[in-house]
Amino acid sequence: MKLLNPYFFGLLFLSVFAYLAYNSFQFPKFFFGETQETKGVVLDVRIRSLRHGFSQNVTYAFRHSDSLVIGDRRVKSKRGMKSVGTTFKLKYEPNDLTYFEIIHFYIPNFTYEEVKYIGRDSTGYTEVIFKNGILNKSDFKQGGELITTTYGEYKWQNDTLEVYELLSTFEKENVMMKFVEIPSKDEYFRLKDISTNGQTYFSLFLIKRD
Repeated sequence: MKLLNPYFFGLLFLSVFAYLAYNSFQFPKFFFGETQETKGVVLDVRIRSLRHGFSQNVTYAFRHSDSLVIGDRRVKSKRGMKSVGTTFKLKYEPNDLTYFEIIHFYIPNFTYEEVKYIGRDSTGYTEVIFKNGILNKSDFKQGGELITTTYGEYKWQNDTLEVYELLSTFEKENVMMKFVEIPSKDEYFRLKDISTNGQTYFSLFLIKRD
């Protein structure tokens, strides 16, 4: 029996490599069981510049029944650069919530906004970031070690900034946190957490708007 031409294997290897490179080295997804479709949202984006273009990893969230799924994955650069708050449609297997395919991203309908507040106490500090409709509240130890991160969706209700559970309705039963703005001496606003009986204040650190 003649051995197969080595050029055939070389061509096959280059073809597979080119396909994976074009798809950001992600293998195609095959579903073997029941699938469902739902909406997800981008919670965080980490972009790294490359010699030819860029790569981006996103933290995402979607709901299945009563479960909130949060994870990380790479998004192909050919889909365009993504922002926090961008929503997308996905197909997934209920038996494996880490296995899903992004069908398409929706066109963002928000104006870019990022406002950051910082609060400190004797044990560490807390960053509260409001960005494109998404809240990111992160608690840190004194040395900067991350303790917990909480995500939510926010909306102004009169003079109160209310934070709701991700991908839920803006109803009273889904409220997670409440904040009000307090004017400070330097003409900026401080943020007061009124979710509990405690007196927690956050100082304005950053404002970015387009």
